[in-house]
Amino acid sequence: MPQARLVVRSLLFVVLSSIGCTLDCVDLTSVAVEEVRAEAAEVPSPSQRLRLGLQAADRGHAELGGERYTAWSDSSGGSFFSGWATDSDGRDPDSLRIHLQVEFSVWFVDTDLRVCLEASDGNATLQFGKRQCTPWASQYGGWSEVVSDADGRDPDAYRITVETRLAAPGHAIRDFRLGLRGYDGGGAHHAGEARYTPWARRGGGWSRWATDDNGYNPDGFALHLDVKL
Repeated sequence: MPQARLVVRSLLFVVLSSIGCTLDCVDLTSVAVEEVRAEAAEVPSPSQRLRLGLQAADRGHAELGGERYTAWSDSSGGSFFSGWATDSDGRDPDSLRIHLQVEFSVWFVDTDLRVCLEASDGNATLQFGKRQCTPWASQYGGWSEVVSDADGRDPDAYRITVETRLAAPGHAIRDFRLGLRGYDGGGAHHAGEARYTPWARRGGGWSRWATDDNGYNPDGFALHLDVKL
């Protein structure tokens, strides 16, 4: 381990200095110092970051739209939006799926997060609906309200957001995953089956395709933040 070698070589430097190192060991001391400096530069800073992806499809996943991702978020706090996800013709997708990507050298400590979803019509040009968010992870997560466009009927496009903030000292998220569920009937009825990403500690990944109960032109979707604290 680089950290272990750092400790050993630092101790070597201290010992050599304490015994009054002569000219014969000056070179050895210099080498030790340079190696300590070099290896210190190689030790990565602790990181805990994630990004989310969204993809829309129509006609049994035959008309796939492009994958749209948020920027990488970290523990410093902020809102990170994806682009608008549509199916290949930009009109009335039948299903959505969500992608969870995580990178961490330490787990999510002193960090809080939630996820949000928005919908729009006119191929993401009009009828923008209200953004709906899950509860924060520190509140044990949960479902968002159903997301639809301004008229509540057959949105054309969706975009996802991840928000992070500093949490109380010692707060830790042991694991989490994200889910999607489609609705019809103005976004209030005919719920489809919830589809989940793999757990973050298993590396995340794509969920299965989520839709409403008949798999045709859902009026909205809800997001789920499933958390283990």
